[in-house]
Amino acid sequence: MPAGVARRTTTRRGDGTLAWLRERNRERVVGVLRTLGRTSQADIARSTGLSRTTVSTLVAELKGSGLVFEVDAKAPGQRGGRPGVQLVLQDSTRAVVGIDFGHSHVQVAVADLAHNVLAERRTELDVDHRAADALDASARMIEEVLGEAGVQRASVICAGIGIPGPVDRARGTVGSANILPSWRGLHIATEMEARIGLPVEIENDANCGALAELTWGAGRDCSNF
Repeated sequence: MPAGVARRTTTRRGDGTLAWLRERNRERVVGVLRTLGRTSQADIARSTGLSRTTVSTLVAELKGSGLVFEVDAKAPGQRGGRPGVQLVLQDSTRAVVGIDFGHSHVQVAVADLAHNVLAERRTELDVDHRAADALDASARMIEEVLGEAGVQRASVICAGIGIPGPVDRARGTVGSANILPSWRGLHIATEMEARIGLPVEIENDANCGALAELTWGAGRDCSNF
């Protein structure tokens, strides 16, 4: 599987292939901006292999949401002519929340888009006992880490959940009742969204770990994942 595809393997309930592809392309554009810093739409198109029209549309959406802004690319001492425009990712103004459910703990962190962890909490909790208890605890912890980090809820884009079990993507549930019995049939993302008022994605924790290796660890230079 190509490395980039691993960055979003969970398809939202009811979404089709085109919606998934659009979101994937959006993530590719954001990924280039993270890697290159200031860059032009033309450079993004070259780096991603996307058409300039597609890049232009996605960049317009990102600018509209406040994730990307334009800067003057005019070189020092340059005279005359129209200065070029470059794009910069506004990492510091937006944040994401991560939730790790283990068999005996819940851990929550808030980070900016540059991958800087701003605050985190861990609570020992038997998630094998009652799923609702684990979800409630994580919702409280999210409020705590946001307060500690000084992050406004309006700045949080979404939350991601790692679950120690196979994820049934069609239903948004844990695919095996043998691993987390109390979570059987529970629409985890929907339940969590109701508690925290944010879009939520779920993924198997092993896949989350592999993605972390791809982003920060031994897999950073891999092109096939």
